[in-house]
This record gives sequence, structure tokens and C-alpha cells, in this order.
Amino acid sequence: MGLLKKYSDKLYLKQWGIGFLKASMADIIRNKTTELSFEWMSLNSKSVSYADPFVFKTGDGRINILFENVSTYHLDGKISLMVYNDNLETVIEKIVIDTNDNLYYT
Repeated sequence: MGLLKKYSDKLYLKQWGIGFLKASMADIIRNKTTELSFEWMSLNSKSVSYADPFVFKTGDGRINILFENVSTYHLDGKISLMVYNDNLETVIEKIVIDTNDNLYYT
């Protein structure tokens, strides 16, 4: 299995993304369903991944997501902010921290 993983890692591009689920945890448990529909944040490029989101809502109802914006080729990360309105339309998209280094945690 180790040999297969070694070569598959070289053959395929891994890309992480962040998705929204329009359901409450109570609905998921009550309906006992795993057939869920996600709305994914748009990735700007095939060489970029979005990871490690931190989500919070502001008093005006906007959904704010801080996340790591990672370049697949350079392995450097930036902390980005996306702000959405109630219709999940992007209101603000910007980089808030850029250190030219990897910012992931393990």
C-alpha cells in the first residue's frame, strides 16, 4: 500500500476546498441522511487550495471565513478573508496575512 500511495501522490494533484452546507446539525440527525448538498467556495486556480477555515458571523448577518490560501507548487500560505451575505454572494475577498511561508498547523 505504501508504494501505491507514493506513486499516486506524484500522479494526482491534491486540492482542498471549503464548502457550505445549508442544513442544521439537528436536521441531519433527525433525518438520518448522508445525502447532503454542498456549495463550494470558488477556487481561483487549480494550483491553489483553501484549508483550515474559521467561520464567524457578524452582527449584520454576514458570514466571515478566515482560511489558509495555499499554493500547491510553492507550499506557501496566506491567511485570507472571505465575507458572504445571506445569499452566499461574496462581498469581500482579501489576503490579510502574507508571510511568504507555510502557515499550516499539525
